[in-house]
Amino acid sequence: MKSPTILTMDAVNAKTAWVGTKEGARDVILSYTDDGGVHWATHQLNAPWPVVQAQVNVTTNSADGSFGSVLLSGPVGMQTGPQALWTISQGHVSSAPVYTTAHGAFAAVAWISSTRAWAISDGASSPALMDSTNGGASWSPVALPLPNWVPPKAMNNPRPQLHASLEAFQSPTFVDGVGYLSTTVNVPYIGAQNIVKYHHYAVLYKTTRGASWTPIWTCANASVVSLDWITSQNGWDIVAKGHQVQLDHTATGGHTWQDVSAVPSTIHPLSVKFFGQTGWIVSQSTQANTLSLWLSHNNGKQWQVVHE
Repeated sequence: MKSPTILTMDAVNAKTAWVGTKEGARDVILSYTDDGGVHWATHQLNAPWPVVQAQVNVTTNSADGSFGSVLLSGPVGMQTGPQALWTISQGHVSSAPVYTTAHGAFAAVAWISSTRAWAISDGASSPALMDSTNGGASWSPVALPLPNWVPPKAMNNPRPQLHASLEAFQSPTFVDGVGYLSTTVNVPYIGAQNIVKYHHYAVLYKTTRGASWTPIWTCANASVVSLDWITSQNGWDIVAKGHQVQLDHTATGGHTWQDVSAVPSTIHPLSVKFFGQTGWIVSQSTQANTLSLWLSHNNGKQWQVVHE
């Protein structure tokens, strides 16, 4: 019997995890364990279209227990496609999708309570941060303020249609009620020979329980590859600065960052995760469509491949 294809997985602690596997073109089996994988309960999700991608996002707090969602996506055309969102609560999945759309573009969903969530929409228009206050049943765009040093219009810009814009959103992350969101600000200007050029800045936004998002840190000519937060003050990031990829650390809630080490050129990072002094990087191979796993035991100063 052919093994099912794993589409997605997430865990909230050492014992509680969710795994989504594909069972036919339109069916996904969502399996749940709360005893470290000894026993599993299953839920079958049926989509009215072929399932291309799935994403499960689960978190936990003292008031709601474990909660989150599973998002199924169909074939994409012109950067959007059908999507359906089921909610998860205390090991149970909603009997039907709470949200469906024929032209969805959600790329990531993050939950802070069983009713409040944010999602990154990466459709045909500019990327946007979306907010739901009713358990994912409806979504509204969030207007993120530009850093106060960014002019509303382009610098040295005689063309009024050119504006500074936010691009390349990373998935929002919440820890201890504090949320972080990284993005890139493109600031256009008119260069030599009247050619439009852009300054690019990595920007980190912060919120306390979603009240408002405030830019707290910027870095010129850079983009954030991955963020990982151990506490609301203690975090790690991987930042691409030109041709250099750098591992940084903050102990100030993202307001200031210290360079830790240059990521070796043999590593092409997709994500980073730390547990104490032990760090993990998932890397993309440049020669083949494969992934490798790298490990550090000394706060990211040296890395060794452990699986490829």
